[in-house]
Amino acid sequence: MKARDGIRRDVLTFLLVLVVLSTGLFVLFFIYGESIPLVFAMMWSPGIAAIVGISGVLRVHERT
Repeated sequence: MKARDGIRRDVLTFLLVLVVLSTGLFVLFFIYGESIPLVFAMMWSPGIAAIVGISGVLRVHERT
């Protein structure tokens, strides 16, 4: 049961980080306009999300 709660918390943290990063990049793109390429923003956010997700999964596996 504890492992399941830990996984749920990691998933919620992962989703929260993804939403915050995506929103932040979107706001930056709106403020600075063309100085930040949209392609870079679209590539950067999933990359960070993947790193956070993988580290979260590894942390869960270390606990069990």
